Order: sequence, then structure tokens, then C-alpha cells
Amino acid sequence: MMKNASLLLALIFCCTLKTSLNAQATFGVKAAVNAAQVNSHITTDIDGIRTDEFDVKLKPQLGFWYHLPLSARFSLQPELLWTQKSLRSKEQTGEVVFDYFSLPVLLNYQFRKFTFELGPEFSFLLDQRFADKNSVLTESPFIKEHVFELAINLGLRYQLNRWLIGLRATHDVTPFDSFEFTEVNGEPVGEVKFFHRGLQLALGYQLF
Repeated sequence: MMKNASLLLALIFCCTLKTSLNAQATFGVKAAVNAAQVNSHITTDIDGIRTDEFDVKLKPQLGFWYHLPLSARFSLQPELLWTQKSLRSKEQTGEVVFDYFSLPVLLNYQFRKFTFELGPEFSFLLDQRFADKNSVLTESPFIKEHVFELAINLGLRYQLNRWLIGLRATHDVTPFDSFEFTEVNGEPVGEVKFFHRGLQLALGYQLF
């Protein structure tokens, strides 16, 4: 399954590259700092719906981008990224670190040197590990690996010659983990879902 998913994403990226070359597209690299956080949605029969937030951790992001012009102001921008994310609560000494292979597909609107970004991001969880020197655990037993997630991105970037600087907010549409609360008799009384979100500050360079 992991091999097939990787081949599918690579095929989409290569097809986009071919189209981009025909439309005088640009290609570049980027590096970002990801202020990663987890947001949980808890639903119970007693309290209804409430949300909890976990600690924010700074994590790296590296990757490539293609810029495909559609008109004078609109363009399409797929990216191929490796992104780290984090799950850490205030009561814990350690954290769960996630490694993702991500493919954002963004619709851009350009106004002078500024570009507004909006679009989905498809992510594949490559690995997760439990980072705590005081624990014997090497990974979280509650989180499934090799699963897809869908997020929505909203961003703004500024370009000066070949250099780009951007700020992007991202939030999961689908949870990366969930479980039910049950009574002693096994009757479900609630559910909690966990979503990644982040704020990314990126620096990019246009290669051609």
C-alpha cells in the first residue's frame, strides 16, 4: 500500500512537471520552520463538543515547488515536501514526532509581488516515534503509520527577484487518530479526534 501510494503521488507530480515545462513554469526549493500543534475535538453525551490544544513545537520542513501560470494573475503550485509535526501535552516530558511526505496543490492569486495561496494538502505518514529519554517506548502504540491525511492550506508570500518568503497556515480536515469512550458494558459515550495544525514560515529560492 505504501509503495502504491508513493508511486501515485510521484506520477501526479511528474505529470504536473511536464505540463509546467510547456507553460514556462518555474521551479525552486524551500525550507521552513513549522510551528506544529495538535488540536483535539472531544464529543461526549454529557458535555457535548469541546476542544483541547497541545503544546506548540518548532519542526523543520524541506522540499520542492513548481509554479504553473494559468493566467496573468492565477497559477497552480504543487509542492513535494518532507514535514515534521509534533504531539506533546503540558503534562508529558516527551513528545510524539511525526515524519510526513506531503503534496500541497495550491491555487495562487498574484497581486504585484504578493501571492495569496489556497488549496488542499495530501499527506502520508512515513514514521512516528516517541522522543523521551525517560521512557522505554520508541513509538506511540496508539497511532497508526502509513495512513493518508487531508489538510487545507492558506498562505501569503512575497517574492523579490529569485527569493521568496512566505507564511502559511495549515489545518487537518481528517483526523490522524481517534478513539471512543465507552461504559463498563462497552456502550460508547463519546469520541475524541486529533488533528494536526501549524503555522509555517518558509524561505524559498527559484532555481529556474
